[in-house]
Amino acid sequence: MRKDDHVSVRERHDTPNGERRLADIVHALKNPLAGVRGALQLVCSRLPPSREREILRTALARLADVDAMLDQLSGAHGGRSGAHAIELEPHDVPALAAKRRERRSS
Repeated sequence: MRKDDHVSVRERHDTPNGERRLADIVHALKNPLAGVRGALQLVCSRLPPSREREILRTALARLADVDAMLDQLSGAHGGRSGAHAIELEPHDVPALAAKRRERRSS
């Protein structure tokens, strides 16, 4: 193996190309997580208070933890200068779904 084959993830991140690659990876992970989070919020909003609803709320909390970890990894919150921050806007998924149903029925 060449010496370059043993370059650490942090060393790769320290190059401009490595930062961009890391931002791309974080972005690729955050998008589907946002979709899963939205789906869980929608299902949770339709469930009566129950054990299942609490399980979904726990899953939502874990997704928030993963999202925060990805933000740290990308440098979005006080990380390295020049790191690419990815920000997702929160959405009221149940309200958006209701609007979509209204448009379809019109």
